[in-house]
Amino acid sequence: MRKCNLIIVSLFLCYCLGGRLFAQTYEPTWESVDKRPTPAWFSDAKFGIFIHWGTYSVPAYAPVIPGKLAYAEWYWHALTNGRSDAKADELEKGTWAFHQKVYGSDFHYQNFATQFKAELFDPDHWAEVLAGSGAKYVVLTSKHHEGFALWPSKEASLTWGRPWNAVEIGPRRDLLGDLSEAVRRKGVRMGYYYSLYEWYNPLWLYNKPRYVQEHMFPQFKDLVTHYKPSIIFSDGEWEMTSAEWHSPELLAWLFNDSPVKDEVVINDRWGSDTRHKHGGYWTTEYTAGMSGSDHAWEESRGMGQLRLQPRRGPECVSLGQGTDLYSCRYRQQGRQPVARHRAERRWRDSSHHGTTAEGNRRLAENQRGKYLRHQALEKHASVDSWRHSEG
Repeated sequence: MRKCNLIIVSLFLCYCLGGRLFAQTYEPTWESVDKRPTPAWFSDAKFGIFIHWGTYSVPAYAPVIPGKLAYAEWYWHALTNGRSDAKADELEKGTWAFHQKVYGSDFHYQNFATQFKAELFDPDHWAEVLAGSGAKYVVLTSKHHEGFALWPSKEASLTWGRPWNAVEIGPRRDLLGDLSEAVRRKGVRMGYYYSLYEWYNPLWLYNKPRYVQEHMFPQFKDLVTHYKPSIIFSDGEWEMTSAEWHSPELLAWLFNDSPVKDEVVINDRWGSDTRHKHGGYWTTEYTAGMSGSDHAWEESRGMGQLRLQPRRGPECVSLGQGTDLYSCRYRQQGRQPVARHRAERRWRDSSHHGTTAEGNRRLAENQRGKYLRHQALEKHASVDSWRHSEG
């Protein structure tokens, strides 16, 4: 009996020791962190929905200037420059002119927080529509560059010196938490956009190293620990290098000790020196993607591109390691662009979501052939005729 117990104890110790010896531990360096493989679920997902929703959803405005991209979530930055910068561009001047006309020159951006009510927000309905679109994952702006958090972030209100999250002001509800639960109940993965920097955060403007250690680090860890994202779309990284952001250190924690260390997927926006070099998947915006790359990548574009360039998505997604992320800006009340999501589902064939490497290879060949035939048709027909042939 004693011999049997010794054998059992020995086996248990070997199991524990073996787990420690063979479990991957990542050091806080890019050399180490970059060795972490992208979880397999991402390469098979192929299509996600990117929801932009926050205080900027109240004015919901950006000037339409031919040939120039404009983002409504940059409203605060644009109106500030348009008001005070002598070198302001057309977009910024246009935003400031709109703001004066609609809200008045004395109306401060921070006041939009009280108008951001989300009174029509129905997370279960949102989740049903999102799942029905065919999306395999959803990315919600946990906070954008203006710093307003959609969950009860104590760091947001503390460093801003005012209520600056959706639970303390405006909706007075954990928008991020409620939507995350509803989306997961539909079998869709949930992720978050997270801006490293905040334009006008007082601590950021006063002391950037303190901002990183006292605001960004604890806030990021709070978001990950409590809401367990499957994907993190980092942004706003360009103001400092990854060393100044301490990004390798933060990602070592994410991959070693966080509750999502085995599942979470990250992008490449972790410092001014990291895009297409370090992190997880490479990111592109409003391009044809990176079809020649063997590295995982994600092309992000507004949903309006679906109407303007209906062939672009399948070509992009079906070639290589690409994933398609469609950006959609929701209204402040919580209304969804349901018709657009339904159109997205009709447009995308369910086979765009790969299941095996061989299936993806055949899909790529099939879609590439369709794309080339469409190009040939366009040489001999008008755009309207080409679209008719699609339908």
